[in-house]
Amino acid sequence: MAAEPESTATETSAPPDEGAPTAGPDPVRPKARGALVAGVLALVVGLALLVAALLLPLVVYPRVAVLPDDPGGPATSTARGATLLVPDRTSPIGLKEVRGLQLTSTTVMKPGPRPDDGDSVVWEMTTTTTAAGIGPLGPPVAERVSIDRRTGETTNCCDDRIGTSLKESESRPVQRQGYFAWPFDVQKRDYPFWDGTIGRTWPMAYVREERRDGFDTYVFEAKVPRQKTGVAQLPGALFGRPEPVVQAESWYTRTTTSWIEPSTGAPIASRDQRTQGYTFAGRTVTAFAATMESGKMTDSRRDEVRTGARWLPWARGRAAYVLVPLGLVFLAVGVVLLRRRAVARRISAAQS
Repeated sequence: MAAEPESTATETSAPPDEGAPTAGPDPVRPKARGALVAGVLALVVGLALLVAALLLPLVVYPRVAVLPDDPGGPATSTARGATLLVPDRTSPIGLKEVRGLQLTSTTVMKPGPRPDDGDSVVWEMTTTTTAAGIGPLGPPVAERVSIDRRTGETTNCCDDRIGTSLKESESRPVQRQGYFAWPFDVQKRDYPFWDGTIGRTWPMAYVREERRDGFDTYVFEAKVPRQKTGVAQLPGALFGRPEPVVQAESWYTRTTTSWIEPSTGAPIASRDQRTQGYTFAGRTVTAFAATMESGKMTDSRRDEVRTGARWLPWARGRAAYVLVPLGLVFLAVGVVLLRRRAVARRISAAQS
């Protein structure tokens, strides 16, 4: 019998095992993308905080910590128990000393001519003082003063004058020195303030801290000892002398106390103890003696000072103590997140 031919089996590929794992999306990629977004965002926030820490004291604070063009007002102070030498037609001397008077001093303030440089402000002020039962104590005192808008020091830039009015025929030019207004960020040191009566500066010395009218204040005091201010022709009988007229020495002494909110430089209260008189042949006559106390601030002014006292220290530098560390933390977080993303990408590339 013939042998049966060998049958050849046809090779076929086995069907895929349904239970075997199949290739899918890489789970590392979404995490890496999220780390990228979070890292970049953290870097942006950190840089923004550091920039803000620089801009607040270098740009924002110098623009907001300036004296206003309009000084506001009016400002009023009063005194009780004052002593005055006043005209008296019934007296053979023509003068008499009156005690126990109530005085009111009112200063009306307004903006002056706008300076060309922009670094100064110009204020014009007119002060009148009246005594109850007597009336005005002489003509008003009008002043024009130019002040550095950032430091409070006088600049004498804009026809500074003093007189009974600001007309050239009724006033004279004046060159002031030192401070006329308190600066922002007041320090515990002496400040030389201008005293118009003696025509020069006198130091306002730091004394203490004190809570006054709801504000934390620095207290400053200027004590001007007796100063000769000129001579005056007065009846000799005023000094017990037989001469009809004598030339008496006029003098002045003053103690000024100011309560200052240090961040804004705003005066919260003031007290002005002033004595003026005449001396001849060893005898002294008091012409003016009073202690003037400033009036209360208006509600709007109080709110303005309170807002400045709260926020100006942060703009000046306090915010940097918060913004810089916080910015560095955000930068560090951003760097860590971006490094983690780079590591995750390398691991993903090695596994593929």
